[in-house]
Amino acid sequence: MFLENQVSQIFGSNVMYIFGNYFYWTFEFISQMRANDYFLAFHHNGEKFTGDVNIEHIDMSKPYDS
Repeated sequence: MFLENQVSQIFGSNVMYIFGNYFYWTFEFISQMRANDYFLAFHHNGEKFTGDVNIEHIDMSKPYDS
């Protein structure tokens, strides 16, 4: 529930994104992220999880040991 409340912090009020020559609606961007194992998550700095919420690539087959 906490992360749901932080979505506007991550995405702002954007309804679209442009990366290079590609245009994405926000829902397409989110769908692409999920398809490539990117999730809205607490940031992990290599040692521990922080309080920052970000878009993170998560390898679900190798969870952190912390």
